[in-house]
Amino acid sequence: EGGQCPSPDEVERLAQLGAMGFGFDVFRTRRGERSWEDSFGLLLQYRQETGTTRVPHHYKADFRLGSWVAVQRKEYKLLVEGKSSRLTQERIQRLESVGFEWAVRRGHGDD
Repeated sequence: EGGQCPSPDEVERLAQLGAMGFGFDVFRTRRGERSWEDSFGLLLQYRQETGTTRVPHHYKADFRLGSWVAVQRKEYKLLVEGKSSRLTQERIQRLESVGFEWAVRRGHGDD
């Protein structure tokens, strides 16, 4: 835990995993937290697989992705209402460029 250096064997295993496409985010601030970029990348992958960005809020394959999509909509709504929001114009543009829908009715891919 914290401060220990990996052994040469561990370094080699990590390098092999990295070569196979495993990603290691060593800068996470909290256990299990994903960056916005990581979530956006997963949204792109979801869109490629399903043809839509309408990730269900309770998406069984990845609960965090469904929650992240819901948070983007919530943050956008705050911004539209003139309230403080963590959503930047750049992120809005990036989401819109991939067909992200800011408002979806329940029962239409968002529940």
